[in-house]
Amino acid sequence: IETKETSVVLENASHGVLSHNNRYLVYNKTTYPNIIAVYDIETGDIWDLAEEPTNSGVKSSFSPDDSHVLIMLGKSGARNIFKIPLEGGEPEQLTFEKGEDWFPVYTPDGKWILYTHFLATSHGTSRAARSMETRAYNTETGETKNILPEMPTATQRVQVSFMSPDGSKLCYSRFLYTELNQLFITDFEPERTWEPHFDVIPYDTKSAALM
Repeated sequence: IETKETSVVLENASHGVLSHNNRYLVYNKTTYPNIIAVYDIETGDIWDLAEEPTNSGVKSSFSPDDSHVLIMLGKSGARNIFKIPLEGGEPEQLTFEKGEDWFPVYTPDGKWILYTHFLATSHGTSRAARSMETRAYNTETGETKNILPEMPTATQRVQVSFMSPDGSKLCYSRFLYTELNQLFITDFEPERTWEPHFDVIPYDTKSAALM
């Protein structure tokens, strides 16, 4: 930051996510097959976590204590969320629904994992043609619930992006297929299903890029 110099950290890498303690970088190797790997910034060590067979290049997500990583595994049309220890090991499956589970993000207290679920019963094979729901996985009970009602992705898509440090607010994206993309902020109340608000903090992605 002081010198404003830049350097290449890793070659053939994409979709990097930094741990909360700023030591580890989880990323996707861009060579085939697509390997999810970890880079230790302090020691320079690199090790593989898992092979992602669909080669989709989706970001992983760290647990609040950096002890493990959330990853998405499975074939096209049937993907679920797994967690795997940071040092490596056998992935533990968390979600088991038919369809595809994407974009998992932890709440700061580690109690919930929010993710986007694309329904398997919707018409069409691509995600753009499927209806989707925003779901929350309770890490204490293993139960899953919808926190956002089903939405037709042929018209629009909503994706949870970030949470406030205290977990009281969440930021979600609305992707429209006929208009501009937008960002919104709302209170996070996982015990109830809430309707998305589309009149707060509109964000024009043509003029800037937040994500």
